[in-house]
Amino acid sequence: MEETINLALDDTTNGGILLMAQNEESNTKGDGGAKDDSGSLKVVESIRNVLIRSKFGKIAVSETRKSKNDEQPKNRELELEERELQWSKKQFEGKEKNEKIISDLTKKVEEVVKKEKDLFMKIEGLVDELVREKKDIEMLTQQRDLVEVNLDQVQQKVVNLRHTIETLNHDKTKLEETRMLAVKVTVDLQRELSKLNEAVMFESSVAENWRNEELEP
Repeated sequence: MEETINLALDDTTNGGILLMAQNEESNTKGDGGAKDDSGSLKVVESIRNVLIRSKFGKIAVSETRKSKNDEQPKNRELELEERELQWSKKQFEGKEKNEKIISDLTKKVEEVVKKEKDLFMKIEGLVDELVREKKDIEMLTQQRDLVEVNLDQVQQKVVNLRHTIETLNHDKTKLEETRMLAVKVTVDLQRELSKLNEAVMFESSVAENWRNEELEP
């Protein structure tokens, strides 16, 4: 025999179980009434009935809603208004909370954006500084190349000057040798000239004596 478990749910208890009976019939028939602990008559309104099959057997779930017969529509309206006010209050509080969260997030986003802008400005400053340093390096490189060219020219001039000095020293030696030779030739010429003068004077003296001898009677 298959067992059936009956569950009755009441909306006023947030879905709590009011009755669980095994192989028993429902205590309420149709739209009949049931008394609670206070003795006041309640009207049971059936909302839905569900039959669930499981390994434990069939489970019949009956969801009901109960209300007192002496409950006035006005009290119901007040209760609804109170619930609506509570719901509005919760909604307002939730809205305030959400607005605060949004405000905090907005501030954080603004702070992050400001930090990013500051960082971007720092990066731009560093880039500009690097560009200036690069230009300075290029200028220094050009100046260095120019100095190297001038240095090469100076070194070449030094080599040429050294060669000129060596040439002059060599020419000076030759000039000294030539001067010594000229001095020697001059001395020899003076000696020969002196000899020639002596010879001329001797010849003149001899000729003068010979002429004098011819003139004597």
